[in-house]
Amino acid sequence: MSVALVQTATQVDVAASSTTAPSIVISGTAGGNALTAFASIWDANTTWTLDSTTDGGNTFVTRQGSATDVPGGAMQHGAVAFSVNITGGDRTVAFNLSGNAAGANRYYTLGCQEWSGVEPVTPEDTFDVNEEIDTSGATDTSAGPITTTDAADLIVGCASVISATDANLTLGSPASWVNSYRQNSGSTIVGMDAGYWLPGSIQTTYTAQWSHDNNANDRGAGIVVALKPAGTAPGVNAPTQRSRGHDLKQMADAQDEGRFNELDVRNWFSVAFA
Repeated sequence: MSVALVQTATQVDVAASSTTAPSIVISGTAGGNALTAFASIWDANTTWTLDSTTDGGNTFVTRQGSATDVPGGAMQHGAVAFSVNITGGDRTVAFNLSGNAAGANRYYTLGCQEWSGVEPVTPEDTFDVNEEIDTSGATDTSAGPITTTDAADLIVGCASVISATDANLTLGSPASWVNSYRQNSGSTIVGMDAGYWLPGSIQTTYTAQWSHDNNANDRGAGIVVALKPAGTAPGVNAPTQRSRGHDLKQMADAQDEGRFNELDVRNWFSVAFA
């Protein structure tokens, strides 16, 4: 089964907030599908943490990286979170924070997407986080290298860029990627570029690179996650032809010897013709 995008929630941009659980709503999701969520969050404190991602029912894995505001002394976190085999319906995905500065000192940009065809048991193929990137010169924000194991992987990623002096970050997505969310205005404090790529081939030592203007005092964090297509979890292979034949022979031998009953027949057939 191939991975396919089902829907993209409307981008959330919030300034001067006091919430410790920035959230985004994605409506009408289907049970069994997957969610990927993206965040770029700034807080005036330098010791705050992004503790978890929740939606009141599903379990999320969160991959994140930070960047320190220079010379402002604040901190920004970028994150990619995912949940598989979800409970459907309207979901409010929250990024839960702690250790924040007092008052209305949170600025954030969020995104969320629903996917079908993602492996529901062990979805993560690989990931990489690159944080505290000094992008004030020629260095762009990046994540990787990663090496995938399945040609049908879904690769998702997020660049979170912070600048004390940059009014226009001019963020751009990695080559071949589909951009899903972008916040380019440094005047809002947070910058984010998030999206995805379905390369259709195994990637070896792949690095995602987000371009931007690399002005003085820019800092960034990059996150990239590869998710496997459904049917690739270990230990779920169907019985082999040899095992089916063996079970059929056992049933025939038992019938000849007159030592089987109705329950035996049901059990043998459930295995032999699975």
